[in-house]
Amino acid sequence: MINDIDELATATTKTFRFSSGDLITLEDDQIEKIPYLTALVSSAHSFESICNKNGHYNLDPHIEFKQFSFAIQSLSFHSVRQLFTHLPKQNNIIPIIALLDFLGIGPQPDPSLKEVDSIFFSNIVYSPLLENYLQIIRLPDIQDMTVRFAITMAKEEYDFTNRNVIDQIHWFIRFILSAYKFFGPRLRHHVYKIAKHCFSLFKRSLLKFLRKLVWKAEKKRRKFLLRARLYRSSSLSKSDISNPRLSANKFDLLEAKEIEHNHGSLSPCLELPTDEPCDN
Repeated sequence: MINDIDELATATTKTFRFSSGDLITLEDDQIEKIPYLTALVSSAHSFESICNKNGHYNLDPHIEFKQFSFAIQSLSFHSVRQLFTHLPKQNNIIPIIALLDFLGIGPQPDPSLKEVDSIFFSNIVYSPLLENYLQIIRLPDIQDMTVRFAITMAKEEYDFTNRNVIDQIHWFIRFILSAYKFFGPRLRHHVYKIAKHCFSLFKRSLLKFLRKLVWKAEKKRRKFLLRARLYRSSSLSKSDISNPRLSANKFDLLEAKEIEHNHGSLSPCLELPTDEPCDN
């Protein structure tokens, strides 16, 4: 058995088995980036139960194949915001955050609320030309911070027993959900799901307000895209308009470019409620 383990340890690829029976094979350079897998492989000499008779490493039974596959995909991301912008909305972001933390590849360190506020609202510079102060919006910075903030919130690292902390978090969430020109629909969707989860545990009275805010923000966003569509379609040449099929194809392309320009990636929209939430 020891010889078999030695052969496995020197292999350039290793296969891991899920409790569902699914298998995944990873390169050594991928494994080295994940502390949990590195520890698992190095412990095979000490615990025979880690490897089965086929030489497959047994993963923790709580790890699911689909979520783990996304975690592996995230190793190639060049920015933390891609954790949200690349995850389809039908996937639950909360267990994925827990998995990333368990594997040891979650974003670090957790930002304080003061750091979040600084990135969101403190980039003020003086313009000699305008003789006035301007706020500089760096979209990659605020989008990355938004994801780090949401992940920290999902891990319940903030003190939700403190009223001032909850009020500050609520203010940030309001900003993120309403600023559809800064944050794409997929990113806002996952932030909303995390906020909904946390507030349902610690401050249920805020849930109704958040839902109404999402409804209004999404309604404004769709009107914004509709105006962009109308503007773009009015710019189509007469030759395009005379050809319905060509016109439709060009229209779809222009819409895609408009969404990509404003949101950074083509992402599915938040689901818009059919009825506006009531205040009571």
